[in-house]
Amino acid sequence: MKYFTKEWFEEIQISSFLTFHETKKDWEEDIAWYVSEGLDFKDICKNQLEDKRAELVKYLPAFFHPFYSRRNVKITISF
Repeated sequence: MKYFTKEWFEEIQISSFLTFHETKKDWEEDIAWYVSEGLDFKDICKNQLEDKRAELVKYLPAFFHPFYSRRNVKITISF
């Protein structure tokens, strides 16, 4: 029987981090929940990106590296 490895666990964490809403309505409901809880959705997203930056560079294809490897990445979230 095979057991989970650290590398596999890290890769799964990144794939769950990169989930997307299926509809615009789902997206808006998620943002509304954060607002109703008094949380700053944009700030949370920026912090999560910063926390996952090293793993993103490790697991995503090189094509994406310029978009999040620079420290001055701007996140655009439309409401």
